[in-house]
Amino acid sequence: MGQAAVASADAVATIRETFEDWNEDRIGALADRYAEDAEVDLSAVMADVGPVRGRIKLRYFWASLRTNWVGLRVSVVDVFDVGDGRFVSDCRLVSLEPGPESVAQQLAHLFTFDAEGNIVRCQVVPDVEAAFELAAVERV
Repeated sequence: MGQAAVASADAVATIRETFEDWNEDRIGALADRYAEDAEVDLSAVMADVGPVRGRIKLRYFWASLRTNWVGLRVSVVDVFDVGDGRFVSDCRLVSLEPGPESVAQQLAHLFTFDAEGNIVRCQVVPDVEAAFELAAVERV
């Protein structure tokens, strides 16, 4: 089992910018960060959603998801380099409106990037421990 390390400033910036595209409803810009044949898998956090493959399908999927996630934002807490172009992001899904029904849910993402810096796979899991298990690494 390998070890995770704090990600480089460039990797952290890229991942933060990816979530800012999501948060600001810039679906086209978000899709452009992904490879043409990329896969996003939310099945570990959304039981009724299977993996979505291909940039065009991802655009439609994200547009649909945005309509259900109005008022929610993803905040990046930390990013770890787990090797081989893979990064784990520790995130929180938070409500823009404070109050008794506000949300602050932990999520983690295991991103895989290609040599050109495009995301080829994103797996969303409930927490960083699950992401590290998925990546088969230990956090140091």
